[in-house]
Amino acid sequence: MLENLKKYWFVGLIVLVMVVGTIVFSKEQLNSVFKGKKVDGKDLIYEIAEESKNADDYYAEIIKDHGGSEGYKLFERLVLNSIETSDELKEQAQKDADEHLKYTSAQGTAKVKELETALIQSGYSGLKELNVFYENAGKILQIERDYIDANGGEALESYFETNSPRIVSHILVKMEDPENPTEAEQKLLDEAKAALADGMDFKDAAIKFSDDGSATEGGLIGFLDKNSQFVPEFIKNSISTESGQLSEWFTSQYGQHIVLVGATDYETLKSEDKFIEAVVTYNPEFKFHALWEKAQSLEIDFKDAELEKQIKEYMKIEGVE
Repeated sequence: MLENLKKYWFVGLIVLVMVVGTIVFSKEQLNSVFKGKKVDGKDLIYEIAEESKNADDYYAEIIKDHGGSEGYKLFERLVLNSIETSDELKEQAQKDADEHLKYTSAQGTAKVKELETALIQSGYSGLKELNVFYENAGKILQIERDYIDANGGEALESYFETNSPRIVSHILVKMEDPENPTEAEQKLLDEAKAALADGMDFKDAAIKFSDDGSATEGGLIGFLDKNSQFVPEFIKNSISTESGQLSEWFTSQYGQHIVLVGATDYETLKSEDKFIEAVVTYNPEFKFHALWEKAQSLEIDFKDAELEKQIKEYMKIEGVE
């Protein structure tokens, strides 16, 4: 469900049912079968092959099996709640939440219910905390950005070498059949080519000639790397073009394109949310290490050594102090 929560840039949260919800639901269901029955003075939850299990046994098994994942969610929320939310982030989060709820509502009440369920399963109280979800998503990105900036090192270099991240803009002359353009399509393409050859600014040319939705932004697509979701021809020509340069015109299923490659340097790219997400996807351990480091800076401490151990094992940060 949560893959749809972030309409624009959110990627990668894992849906895990809250232990509290599991316990409450299970206790209500099982008590309807063994209601009022006790063994050794303790409420009976279930019996298997004449072996009785009481509430204490049941809760202990859940904590044993899911303590790390569920403890992590509580730990993550505690860290994020300990970070002050800027007015700018609050405003943007509320805007994103309103747009998302409007978008979801247009798909019907069932989709709204799915959204609310996903939020509850992820530790939020429902739709009224959709804005908090967006606030936390923004905080996580900033935590990861700070961590990458301080600790990226060789892993970051490897990402750049492997994935060739960059900012790109483009012009598309759309064609029904790119191999056999109509007279009008060919005329528009020729005019676009001539305008660029005569020195027209790329942004102005995109606004005037491009059939892509990015035309209103001067052709700006934004962040892209080798793994971005574009047609292969677009990725190939974007990646093979140097910073500040124009690609050759090329054909895709949509028509004729030309790409302008902008920044390819880390200092510019690090402000891009999609870049941070891509780096963390390439180095998934960054997510947990970044959060752990932030927790240490906030002096968040554990009172339960076993819970701390389970959370650290779940985060795979053994040895990180």
